[in-house]
Formats: sequence, structure tokens, C-alpha cells
Amino acid sequence: MKPKNSPVVELMAHLWRESQVGTGHSWLRLNQGLHDGLFLAIRIGLKFEENDINEIEKRFRGGYWFGCNFESFYRTAVAYGNRSAWKAYEAYTKRKPFILTPASLRGDGGGGKGISILPRLVVGAQFTWEGESVTVTSFNDDEGYLIACAYTQGESEDCEACGHQKTWPKNKMVHVHRITHEDLKLVKEGQPKTPRRFRGAPMKLVA
Repeated sequence: MKPKNSPVVELMAHLWRESQVGTGHSWLRLNQGLHDGLFLAIRIGLKFEENDINEIEKRFRGGYWFGCNFESFYRTAVAYGNRSAWKAYEAYTKRKPFILTPASLRGDGGGGKGISILPRLVVGAQFTWEGESVTVTSFNDDEGYLIACAYTQGESEDCEACGHQKTWPKNKMVHVHRITHEDLKLVKEGQPKTPRRFRGAPMKLVA
């Protein structure tokens, strides 16, 4: 007997099957619609099975519409509290989750609010590391570390002639931290760790 599709795969199959019946054909429309449908499944709280993302990629040409920033799937899953979705992403990327408390995520919660207690660290998560506030910018799942950066805010510039503000302050990167699972474990246990801080951000960020 053929295994039953999960609710998420069933939704994607319906969108794939019935798309563009009422319009002309457009690959752009199809790809954008499938992307929106998958993220709707996260936000509305559909239950993902562990292999769903692999199944969707294979059956519905996910390579064309997952996008270069598919990491946003993980962020959305955590922000909206969809545990099954973030577990599916971890299975898809073979990611061992990075967990640290406290950590927060601004303005991206399921109710439009930020999250002050994160079950997983995601891109955009903020926490204190080595005495300074840092923000997660990327993950390297092959080597098992994340990159978190510390920023300082620059100054705005005013027009000399009229005195009106010409530019807005921009964040300037001051430190880049390479944080492993072992580092997080040592912090949880209150033990000293080997600093992995690089001034001036000389290292390449890995998506």
C-alpha cells in the first residue's frame, strides 16, 4: 500500500496539481506560489513529517523555488513555534540544533511579537557572548558551528548647508564569533571556554 502523504505534502500536491488552472502558465507564478504555500504550512501550524522537505524537493522541483535563503524556513518555524517544521529542517540539513538560553528574536513571532525564549538559535537570534551582544548570521552544518557577530552603531551625517540629517546610523561589525556545540555546552556548565573571537571580521561567513 502506498504510504499516505503528510498534511504538508498533501497541500503542496494540491497546489502543484491545481496551480494556474485559472490563469496562463508562468514558472515565476508557480515557483512563488509553491514557496508561499510551504511557508503558509509553517505559519498556520500544519504538522510536518521528518522527511517532508526532502519529499517536497524531489516531487515538486524544490531546487527551483526553495531559494538561496532557505534558512528563513528554519527561522520562521522557530518564530511560529512549529516544532515539527524545525525538526524537518534539521533532518533536511542534518543540523544538530544550537541551543542557548536566554536568546531572543525581535519582531518575528507568530503573533507579530518578538520571542524572548528561543528553543533553537536561528539567523537573527540575539544573545550575550563574551560580555557583548551578538547576532547569529549563519551556520556551518558540515563543521558544526555558527557565526555570531557583534556590532556597534555608527553616527548619522547632517547636511552642512541646511542642517538636516543626510544619512542614518549604520551598524558596524566589530567582532565575529565562531561558536561550536562544545562552546555552548561549556557555557551551560559554567566552565571557561577557548575564545573564538576575531577582530575586524577577517573570516569568511559561511551560509
